[in-house]
Order: sequence, then C-alpha cells, then structure tokens
Amino acid sequence: CSDSKQAQNLRNFIEKSDTYGKTGKRDTKADFMFEDKRIMFLTYETARTSNAIDIMRRENLIEPGTAIGCTGGGAFRYNKEFQKQLRCGWRKVDEMLALVTGISFLIQKVPQSIYTFPHFAEDAEPKKQYLDVGVADRYPRMIVNVGSGVSI
Repeated sequence: CSDSKQAQNLRNFIEKSDTYGKTGKRDTKADFMFEDKRIMFLTYETARTSNAIDIMRRENLIEPGTAIGCTGGGAFRYNKEFQKQLRCGWRKVDEMLALVTGISFLIQKVPQSIYTFPHFAEDAEPKKQYLDVGVADRYPRMIVNVGSGVSI
C-alpha cells in the first residue's frame, strides 16, 4: 500500500489487535522492517474466508478497484466472493513462483530474515539460527510448501 488514507486505515486496523474475528491472527513473530515500513502477516482459517471478507468490507480495508494477487486452491474457490463483496480486481498467482520470488526478495533485501531451527534435544526449546546467505550461497536450496487455502 502507498502512504494513502487507505494504507493508514489498513495499518491502524492491523496494529490495534493481534486477533480478528473468530480465527484471524496476526503473526507478530513474522513481522519485519523493510526500508521504513513494517511488513505484517495475518492468517485465518480457510473455512472462515467469508468472515474475513466481511471484516475487510466492513472495515473498508481494501479500496474498490484494488488488484489483489492470490495463490492456492482457495484463490479459485473464493474468487467471485472477493470480487462481489470487495469490488476488487483478482489476479491468480502461481504459488511456488510467489514463494520463490518472496524468499529471493528476503535474501536480497532483509537481513536476518532467513533462519533455521537446528537439530535439538526433544526436551530443549527450539531456537532460531539466522543464516548469513550471501550471493554465492543462495542456491541450490530446497523449498517445501505445505498448505491449503488462499494467500493474499
């Protein structure tokens, strides 16, 4: 979003709580700064997509005519409902391409965004180990994406 009234409205809505509706949650552990902006992630159960759409409409979170890129099976399933309720554009994006592009962006632009959980004893608390991924170390990599639903 640009620094418009719409973007400020969305930012205020997200920052006022860590929960939204019955299953919507903000994953504050995934937040990160890019340039001078905070990137934030919200999740909700796919079965509650209609409720999420209702919240987006009621809170005026998506300006009519805005193009939304979506991935996953839910992108097909909820296409018409998003367009009807929110009057927004809809662009189906290849999920793996979006994932690889996003990870490439993080590696290049956001220090300490790539991490692993090294092997640990079963009774130990897992701890993030940040990876220093230089240009020469980026590939090869294995990306595993397990999920079902719609990503926006």
